[in-house]
Amino acid sequence: LHRKLGFDSLRGALLDTLLERMEQAAFLLRVDGVIELANRAGEELLGHTRGREELRTLREEARASTPSKAYELTPIAVPGLPPMTLAIRMGKERATALALALASRAWSLSSKAALVLERVCEGDSNKEIAQALQCAEVTVERHITLLFRASGARSRSDLVARVHRV
Repeated sequence: LHRKLGFDSLRGALLDTLLERMEQAAFLLRVDGVIELANRAGEELLGHTRGREELRTLREEARASTPSKAYELTPIAVPGLPPMTLAIRMGKERATALALALASRAWSLSSKAALVLERVCEGDSNKEIAQALQCAEVTVERHITLLFRASGARSRSDLVARVHRV
């Protein structure tokens, strides 16, 4: 039945169609990091200098099988084909959530401190954070002091920058 339907070509057409429906840049990479397939957004990214630098990092991450800060990486195993990795560029919201999770783990933050860090990254004032978390402003100030110590940051903007560098 698979031969009659041209299953392999159907599978390829399906993959092409799915990638093109994605708004985010998406790539199919071989184990050696070579891009086998890119959707339209991915091809546009390849055309920009900054995008090429981003993709160089992506290739290194895919080759080393290390987590990516900018892409969701999914290994793909198809019988008869070499192993591949599907890389889908994360939206800003998802990338920020990942950066916050990595920073929270790296700095051994409590769940409350992690929530304060999230709100600081959103640009909230101490008063706004205290209202949102239903605690006193002095509690927020203590958490921010702890965040500065844990991260080595000297200001709120430095703290936010360090979250994205973890």
